[in-house]
Amino acid sequence: MMSSNVKKYEWILFLILAVFLLSVQFIQHGSYGLDGDMTAICLPIETYEPAFKDPFGFELLKSNPKLYSGTNRFFCTYFCYLSLNKVPLWLQHVTSPMYSVFLAIQCFKMLTLMLGILVIFIFVRLFTPSKLVHFPLVACFTLLLFQNEGFYEQIGIIDHSIVYTFFYGFSILLIFLLFYPFVKSYVRHRSLNILFIEWLYVLPLMLIVPFFGSINAPFVLYSILFCVVFFVFSPKVRPSISYKTFTLLVFLFLLCLYSQYISYFNIENPTSSPSVMERYRLLAKGIFYLFSKHVGLGILLSIICFNIYWLSIKNHKLLRQSILFILTFTLGYLFLLPLGGFREYRPFIIRYDNFIPISLLIFIVLLATSAKVYKSLPMASLYKRTGVLVVALIFFLNNFQFSEDRKHTELELKKIQKSSVFSVKINNNVKILNWKNTDSPEESYYASLLLRRWKVINRDFRFYQK
Repeated sequence: MMSSNVKKYEWILFLILAVFLLSVQFIQHGSYGLDGDMTAICLPIETYEPAFKDPFGFELLKSNPKLYSGTNRFFCTYFCYLSLNKVPLWLQHVTSPMYSVFLAIQCFKMLTLMLGILVIFIFVRLFTPSKLVHFPLVACFTLLLFQNEGFYEQIGIIDHSIVYTFFYGFSILLIFLLFYPFVKSYVRHRSLNILFIEWLYVLPLMLIVPFFGSINAPFVLYSILFCVVFFVFSPKVRPSISYKTFTLLVFLFLLCLYSQYISYFNIENPTSSPSVMERYRLLAKGIFYLFSKHVGLGILLSIICFNIYWLSIKNHKLLRQSILFILTFTLGYLFLLPLGGFREYRPFIIRYDNFIPISLLIFIVLLATSAKVYKSLPMASLYKRTGVLVVALIFFLNNFQFSEDRKHTELELKKIQKSSVFSVKINNNVKILNWKNTDSPEESYYASLLLRRWKVINRDFRFYQK
């Protein structure tokens, strides 16, 4: 009876902590400014319009096709358009136009956060008994790992930019959700044959995921090919698979192959880039910078290494096999990154955004192995809890910071609202719907259109910085 009461109080305690951490995240997500990609998709501008008219890029199969933006990302682009173009107007029934924009951004980022908690929880539960982990417990540690400040540049999942959150964090979580039934079936039955009820959401995701985020198609292609090669060379762990499941996975593979093909018609692709060898040299620097920038990633990997060592002693065969699979998968993913091209905003090939798939795997392995190790370590409960508390405090205190970008953005927008002149000079240190300074009034044309559509400013205007 006492043990039951302890577990009940523990559940309530972690639930309270989770609500507190969610509140901190909500405030943080509302403290950032308006990023430079919002205008292109929300209006949309001319280069994005064809993506809305031709969702699957069939026009690109014609001879001499016209290039445009977002060629293989219709679902993400359209979802982004609805969320940022329509939702603020709906929210204006209960709040002011300016606040409605930031509230819409906060709501979507919190939706991404809740999806992240769900994904990590269902994967962790595959490898740990229900008596070791419960939802509030996993939620608390996931909220600590989802860094918006602190270790954000290493393991950030939800971007400061709402558009990048759509195209990276949210879209990659959809991939994990798509693969979950197959992983669950393999872990429990060494089979890839999933339940009928699971097909009800897997089939729509199979159509949506290849045409969603920036790295969805290549990541799914790599994941399927890696599994094929892995199981070919590991016959002892090879799963059974029905003809129906095999056919649908082939269909998914072909869809991703087609999506990757039409991505080459994206007008935003760079016209020149470093050679492949140079990109590998840049990747080596990028990996060094990623790991050395902060201690966060090092702490997580150190804990995982200790957990693997301890579990190898205790002979947890399934977990050890899964970790070997994930380690090999990660090395292959990193090796292929330079072949994905080059972007100026990602000068060292790897950055927290295209590292998100690996970050999520690290979080899952960390929580799954730590639950087992915590239970089996032969030391006093006080010492174990102290160790967990120290790590939790490091991540919490490093993340407990709040940006002032929104405050400065609101001040400049209020300045424009109060001004009666057509072209308003704003603070040089504040970027409104732009990644760089707005040097001339003409450069704020699209930003002014969007701000007027949101009813934040109810007149024709321009702004500039010098």
